[in-house]
Amino acid sequence: LSSYLLLLPAILLISAALSKKIPSLSEFPVFFKKKKNELIFLGFVFIISFLGTLFAHFYIFYNYPTISDEYVNVFQADILASGLLYAPAPPVDDSFKSEFIINDSGKWYGKYTIGWALLIAAGKILHVEFLVGSLLSALSAVFIYLIGRNILDFRAGLIATVLYVASPYFIFLGGTYFPHTAFGFFMLLAIWALDRTYAEDNMLYPVIAGLTLGYLPNIRAGDAFVIFVVTLTFVIYSVIKAPGRRSAILKTLVIFLFSLVGVGLLLYVNNAQTGSPFLFAFNKYASWDKWGFGVQGHTPLRGLWNVTYSLMRNCFWTAPLIMPFTFLSAFRRDFKLYFLPVSYTHLRAHETPEHLVCRLLLE
Repeated sequence: LSSYLLLLPAILLISAALSKKIPSLSEFPVFFKKKKNELIFLGFVFIISFLGTLFAHFYIFYNYPTISDEYVNVFQADILASGLLYAPAPPVDDSFKSEFIINDSGKWYGKYTIGWALLIAAGKILHVEFLVGSLLSALSAVFIYLIGRNILDFRAGLIATVLYVASPYFIFLGGTYFPHTAFGFFMLLAIWALDRTYAEDNMLYPVIAGLTLGYLPNIRAGDAFVIFVVTLTFVIYSVIKAPGRRSAILKTLVIFLFSLVGVGLLLYVNNAQTGSPFLFAFNKYASWDKWGFGVQGHTPLRGLWNVTYSLMRNCFWTAPLIMPFTFLSAFRRDFKLYFLPVSYTHLRAHETPEHLVCRLLLE
């Protein structure tokens, strides 16, 4: 925190200087107004993102799950690739103990939901599991642009994409076996499909929105709950403002029905693994590890600090350019809609030997 405060004056001065140098957004070239050129840009973004995360996967993480959170996803993917939801338990439990892996009642499986492991399993079947994270990262970058362009214009999409792809966190995380990349991709796909659902008369969009929203809890159930709350607000607003109320309600119903496919998969897997559709393997592994205030001394004040601290970490590590560009908005009126800091974090305590910290996500 002290280093952050000491750097703040320098960031303000940098922002003021940049405001004199960067041309007005109205002076941006018309390159993106041609569909062909826009496709060229998206192809370039895809290739850079794909190769950057693939480089990280092989030359930083050596195509190996470096910690137990990653290993358990690869372990579960091996089981799924064999056509099973759990493997037969080994005969001697003590000889096969591993963090985050459950060996109970003759069943052997990981504690995390199977959404991310299922994608890795598909890659394993095709012998390209090392490409899954890079592919989802590259597609995420494309959808970042499309969402920014649809909500504001091509300038917003361009700026968001550049900041996204330039983030060290984006490159490193895409090269791991963590599920955050997959969750981020499906979240972006759902946001894009939701926006198109109420903007265009095409029933394919609500189908995509429903399927992707339903799949999210299979990747990270807690994060999906947050997305559902935000999505519900957007859907209600869109239905109220829709010129064709009847059509909007029908599309909303389609979204809900197709989201049940993913929810049904989640409950089915829970029942197969733990014996109850409402008991997650995560809680079966550690019943004390729960969400909400009051757990491990977690309070609303701690949660607020977690969000504040995570935003500061985002500005200096996740995307170093966010903070200067944010202050740039204070010096240039034409940037106000384009440079906005966004920090999505858990209000959840995570126990470490030293203290309680937040679980930071950049979805």
